[in-house]
Amino acid sequence: MVSEILRVNHVRYHTLCDDVAFHNETIHHLITLWALGASPAAVQAMYDLNKPYQALINYHPASPVGSKTKNPAFFKECIGTLDYFEDSVRFCQDEIAEKGVPAAVNEYLLKGDELTDDILARLHTGFLHQMIHLGIGLEFNQPCLVAGALAAGRMHVAWPRDFFFSVENTFARSLICRPRNSSPISPSTASTHPTSRKAPPKSCIHTCAYILGAAQHPDKVEAIDFVMLHIMTLGIFYPTFMAQDWITPHNKTRLLQWKAWVGDAVMYAGCGCPALYADRITSSTPERPRGG
Repeated sequence: MVSEILRVNHVRYHTLCDDVAFHNETIHHLITLWALGASPAAVQAMYDLNKPYQALINYHPASPVGSKTKNPAFFKECIGTLDYFEDSVRFCQDEIAEKGVPAAVNEYLLKGDELTDDILARLHTGFLHQMIHLGIGLEFNQPCLVAGALAAGRMHVAWPRDFFFSVENTFARSLICRPRNSSPISPSTASTHPTSRKAPPKSCIHTCAYILGAAQHPDKVEAIDFVMLHIMTLGIFYPTFMAQDWITPHNKTRLLQWKAWVGDAVMYAGCGCPALYADRITSSTPERPRGG
């Protein structure tokens, strides 16, 4: 039932719910309810409750844009504007139907050229919403959600592109210029070693949970910050990203680095680098201790 609701919702409603570019969280809510064991009736009730705030997609059946999108030059022109969202969704769906999710994601997100790096940067903006969308699509095997993530990610701004790529290049040059007598880079310290990617997702989740729980002013009632909570929401999908054998070790490393740089560091700094009080976690008493 949930898969059918997701399919219909994907076809009918926009990934953004208004012109201000607030994100449509309905499908994330549905999948979370299902994963937590909600009954079909509860899932349907919550979907009906949230359906009114969604924005309908305005399809143009005779639009020639879909076929033109296969042209690399026109494909690039479509990036960064909501005017081509519906056509981008169709294009991504067609590519996934023809090539499969692994090939489509590798070609349009992880190829490592100028165009796909631009899209990778855009997927990390908008409170990380489209990366979350991609994670959900892969975790729950929903190709339509993967298509939606790729299409919507192309519509966002690309501010990380302007300085995080230079960070990557600077890091690479620093390795090339290491003095010969310096300490060698061993598998235990090099982030590109395959075995080093087993622990980081778990560490990422724990770190994000600590930040959210400890960023509580002693004089205030405990509350999770709406902006920073997205780093935790995205963090739980990195074990899924790391488990995909079709994502290369190099790209898995990049995804982890971008999560730390854009997802965690920038989001924390953007919230004013709040002081962290560990005792707000250790001394916290749950209101419903039997509820898990």
